[in-house]
Amino acid sequence: MEKNTYDKSIMRTGSCNNRNKSIDIAKGLLILCVVIGHGTQNQSLSDFMYRFHMPLFLILSGCFLKKVEDVGTYAKMKATRLLTPYLIYMAIDFLFFDHLHNFSRIIHYLYGGRFINGVYWYITSLYIALVVAVILLNKLNKKQLMVIGIVGGGTAIIESNIIGSISLLKRPGIPFDADVSLLVLSYLIVGYILKDRIVDLFQRQSLKLDVIAIGVIGLLILEHLLMEKYGVSRQIDMKLVVYKNPISVYIIPTLYGFVIARLSAFIERNCGRLSLCLEYVGSVTIPIMFLHEPLNRFCPMSNYLLIYLLIGMGIPVVFSIAVSRFEYCKYFGIPKRKIAKRYRC
Repeated sequence: MEKNTYDKSIMRTGSCNNRNKSIDIAKGLLILCVVIGHGTQNQSLSDFMYRFHMPLFLILSGCFLKKVEDVGTYAKMKATRLLTPYLIYMAIDFLFFDHLHNFSRIIHYLYGGRFINGVYWYITSLYIALVVAVILLNKLNKKQLMVIGIVGGGTAIIESNIIGSISLLKRPGIPFDADVSLLVLSYLIVGYILKDRIVDLFQRQSLKLDVIAIGVIGLLILEHLLMEKYGVSRQIDMKLVVYKNPISVYIIPTLYGFVIARLSAFIERNCGRLSLCLEYVGSVTIPIMFLHEPLNRFCPMSNYLLIYLLIGMGIPVVFSIAVSRFEYCKYFGIPKRKIAKRYRC
């Protein structure tokens, strides 16, 4: 996902550094959930992962939104961090992993969104939403932003419920999945408005909160199993505009987010090597996001989840470590590291 503004200040203060570690750990856990959701042959497990990982990525991105003096400069900076890797990985995918090298495939790639395989939709819809968000931050207060978030999210849910009756809206859909930006924007606003409480969940040492988190995950697993038993739709698939109601769109991901935040804080305090591994994985989510599916596309053993994970996460992580010492690493969505061995697991 995108490299947030807090990366720049990662070594400036102790408190900021601690906060960033736990949030990168959370991102590491979430990207693991993304890869599991794509790689598992178990539909129930896939649905489980799809319930929260993308919404939480976006809410965390919203935590680090801030007002900017020049929206144009911000848009260019985000284009470098998001759209440049988007184009590079798309070219790699097309040249090396796509067996259909013809004009129609080129059109598909240029159209983007749900018209092509992979997670390209995420980057374009996120970029659009981020630029819109900073424009709104400079003009509106938090109450007004809340209204925009509710309207945007509500409109997105309405679209999800009518998309089946509008064939062109379903496929090829809006170019770059720009319509999904409505829901993305609402998640960014949630993160922005609640950022103090969210950061506190990552930082506070509280046995009471940890016990509550254990209880919440138990209830969520039970709810998931009951929904599965009675055939109730519970998956969120933002790429395909599958987000039918506000409970599955906001409440369920928020509860999972509470659990992920407490788990990340626990891992940071108590699991040294695991903490370092997840922290690094969480800082290189873009190459993992783009490469895990193409790398496994033609692997005959990728039906096995463990093999899928080793290929889909292992190769991008090794690639990131190798490239992170060079200035051009930013074009691959990889932060520059002066001392890569700090992250060795």
